[in-house]
Amino acid sequence: MRQLPHTEYDGYRGVGVRLSEPMVDDLRADVAHGRETPVFKGLHMFDKAHTLMLGEEGLIPAKDAAAILKAFREMEQRGYMQARSEQPWGLHAGENFLIRKLGYEVGGRIHLARSSGDLMAVSRRVATRDTIIETMQGVVDLRRALLPVVHETADAVMPGYTHGMHAQPTTLGAQLLAWVAGLERDFERLDAAYQHANQSPAGAAIMTGSPFSVNRQRTADCLGFDSVMYSTFDAIVGSRDYSLEAFSAAAILDSHVGRAGEDIAYWYNNESRMVDIPDRFCHTSSIMLHKKNPVALEQIRGSAAEAIGGLTGAFVASKSRSGAPDGGGGVFFEMLDVFKNTRRNMHWLAIMVPDMEVKRERMYQLASSHWAVAPDIASAIVREKGLPWRIAHQCVGTMVRFSHERGLSPMQATPELLDEAAVEYMGKTIGLSGKALQDALDPAKAVERRTLYGGPAPEQTRARSGEAADRVEADAQNIVRKTQKLDAAADLLEKGIDELIAATSA
Repeated sequence: MRQLPHTEYDGYRGVGVRLSEPMVDDLRADVAHGRETPVFKGLHMFDKAHTLMLGEEGLIPAKDAAAILKAFREMEQRGYMQARSEQPWGLHAGENFLIRKLGYEVGGRIHLARSSGDLMAVSRRVATRDTIIETMQGVVDLRRALLPVVHETADAVMPGYTHGMHAQPTTLGAQLLAWVAGLERDFERLDAAYQHANQSPAGAAIMTGSPFSVNRQRTADCLGFDSVMYSTFDAIVGSRDYSLEAFSAAAILDSHVGRAGEDIAYWYNNESRMVDIPDRFCHTSSIMLHKKNPVALEQIRGSAAEAIGGLTGAFVASKSRSGAPDGGGGVFFEMLDVFKNTRRNMHWLAIMVPDMEVKRERMYQLASSHWAVAPDIASAIVREKGLPWRIAHQCVGTMVRFSHERGLSPMQATPELLDEAAVEYMGKTIGLSGKALQDALDPAKAVERRTLYGGPAPEQTRARSGEAADRVEADAQNIVRKTQKLDAAADLLEKGIDELIAATSA
């Protein structure tokens, strides 16, 4: 007889059943236990919910279902994560544990009407939805940290940049508010990814389900899924797009966070000197003792590249025919790592930005130094002299060229210099007043004039940040509702187990 004593059960892939020799050591699933730990929660929940459903539907004897569920509760008392880690075949650790404890006649019943595909699909969706919720909370926390700084620095004038060059005057608050706007869209993407991840594949087996009349809705309800996937084929082998969607949302989020890190690093460097960051986010050099290197910002920027690279690999791995294996789930676990790093990056920014030293005078000085106000001079010509925009634009451009050729700063510009440029361009003077020119040369006034909806004028930035604060609290309530539903499902599962055990004990 090839069957081992139940206390020595070592998994269903034993030698002499289908396989004639043992697998190579490195192929055994137990070498991946450390990596598989994130899915143990979903595996444990599914083992319990599936057993409960089988017992309630009469697909296995109720007394056997109760014995299995009692054994799982004993496992929980000693710590189910540790107990499962000690079993071979991490995916089937629950069944292994049960057979060794209860014997083949009872423990061997748990896997009726499901497959390894069910186990992988359910546990990965549970892990994905949990990490999405944690990341959504990180997005909320970062927005909450940024918005007070937006309000405080709505009048901190600084240069805005395009192509790495000074573009137009803006404010630090307006720049940070743009980050908040991107994070709002990131939250929406994560919310959509959660919706598609939180669908139940349980009961689909590997492709066609089973001939047993399982109650897929009951299992889904006990696991906190929002719906049951209506195609058993799609549920396991066709629906991996949910993980691509989640991975994409994480990569886009991390690219936003990485860009913020890039911006701060630029504002911090020796040439800019617009901000200083707290020492706790920096390293020093082992030889260049004067340096305070912004290593946290460098890691934030670097992890964004890793996220994009991982996502590219995920899309390549997904390009396969229907039913093709996923190579052991490496892409899935890489996705979890990207989410983890993204949450770390958001946390760093959430505690760094409020404690940054904002050097307002230096910001204003830079905003005044490289002709970021040139569009405002052209605008002043249009307003005061009624010239077409393109003519005003070309005259000011000529004046800027003159200033560079003669080593003049923007603050040294005069109406006479503008007239000289206008004569060269169009053969006649403009006659802009000195007051209009001086007002146009002031970057603070340039910002104050931009009172359009969403513009950088301080009152606009503060008004929009107030609206953003309302939205972040609404999003926080979204997370609360999701968490409460999952908690209610966990209670439903435990109540069902209590009732089944009580019914068989009477």
